[in-house]
Amino acid sequence: MELTRRYGTESVSFYRKGHEIDFVVEPCKRAVQVAYSIASSETREREVTPLLKFAQTHPDWQMLLLTHEEEATITIGNATITVVPAWRWLLENAH
Repeated sequence: MELTRRYGTESVSFYRKGHEIDFVVEPCKRAVQVAYSIASSETREREVTPLLKFAQTHPDWQMLLLTHEEEATITIGNATITVVPAWRWLLENAH
C-alpha cells in the first residue's frame, strides 16, 4: 500500500515473465520482493533468484528485499540486492 500511496496505482505492478517479482515500480526503477525472513536457504533462494534474473535485463534498477528484521547486501555477479527491514525502509523513505 505504501508504494501505491507514494507512486500511484498505475506505477506499481506485479511482474511475471518467467519469474515473479512482488512489486515493480517504474518511476523509481525499483524491483521489490517481500518476505518475513530469508534465514532459510529455501526462502532465500525463492526470493533472491527472481531479483537476480530481473537484474540481468534491468541493470540500472535497484533490487530491494524487504524483511521483518534482516538486513544485508547480497552481491552476485553484477547484481546487488539490498535487504532491509520493512520498518526501516518505511522510516528512511517517508515523504
